Amino acid sequence: MIVSVEIPIFLLFIGFVVYLTKKDKKSLKLVFYLILYALLFENVNVILSRNNVGGYYYNPGFILLGHVPLFVVLSWVMIIYSSMRITDSFSFSEFSKPFVDALLAVLVDLSIDVVAIRLGFWFWQGYRLTAGWFGVPGNNFIGWLLVAFTFCYLWRNYSKKLGFFIIPLAYATYFILFMFLIKPFESILPQKTGELFIFGGLLIVFLLMFLGTKKKIQKVEKTPLMIYLIRVPFFLFGLIGLFAFGFYKESNILAISSALCFLLETSIFLSSHHIRMKKTK
Repeated sequence: MIVSVEIPIFLLFIGFVVYLTKKDKKSLKLVFYLILYALLFENVNVILSRNNVGGYYYNPGFILLGHVPLFVVLSWVMIIYSSMRITDSFSFSEFSKPFVDALLAVLVDLSIDVVAIRLGFWFWQGYRLTAGWFGVPGNNFIGWLLVAFTFCYLWRNYSKKLGFFIIPLAYATYFILFMFLIKPFESILPQKTGELFIFGGLLIVFLLMFLGTKKKIQKVEKTPLMIYLIRVPFFLFGLIGLFAFGFYKESNILAISSALCFLLETSIFLSSHHIRMKKTK
C-alpha cells in the first residue's frame, strides 16, 4: 500500500514539473519555495505536536525527509499551486484571492484525510476514528486553511520584496494565527468537537471574504486542463478509497461529503471554462 501511493504521486509530480517547464517556467520558483515551506512546516509541527492530543506523525515506512514523507511534500506543492492557478481563472479581487486559495486547498484535504488515516499513512494522537471529523482533528483543517492562506497571501503580495524570507515569515504568521484561534477556546469548548466549530466559523469568514469582494473584469484566464488533472487523483483517492476498503459503511456522511467535494471541484472546473467561453464571445 505504501509503494502504491508513493509511486503515483512521484509520477504525477514529474508530469507536473514537465508541464511547468514547457508552459509556465516562472512558476518553478514558486514550486521550489513551496517544497521548502512544506519541509519546514511538516517537520516542525510533527516535532512540536509530539505526545500531544491532536498531534500527528507519519508512517515510517515511507521515504522520509526528516519526519515527513517525500510524497506528502510533493502533494503539498501540487495542491497549493493548483489552488492558486484556479483562483486566478476567476474574477476575484487581489485581496480575496488568498482566501479562495485556502478554500480550494482545504477542499482537497477534506477528501483524502479520512481515508489516509484508515490506511495508516499518518496517525493522529489521542483520536479514535469516531472522534473529530471521523478520526481527523478539526485543527488539521484549521491548519490547512491558515497555512495555505498565509503563504499565498505573502507570495501574491510580497514575493519580490521578501524572497526567501517568505518561508519563515509564513510559518511564523501561521503559528501566531493558529494559537490565537485555538488556545482561547480550549477552556470553553471540548477540544475534539470545539475545533470543528472553529473550523466551521473560519469557513464562513473565508467565504464572506471572497463573496463580498468579487468584482467584474473583462478578461479571465482559462485554467489549463493539466491543473485539474493533477487534482483529480486526490479526489478519486478519497472517493474510491471509501468504497474499495469499505470505509463508507462507517457512516453515510463519509460517502456523501467525499462525493460533494468531488462534485464541487468538477463544478469549479466547468465554471472556469464556461466563464472564459462567455467572455470571449
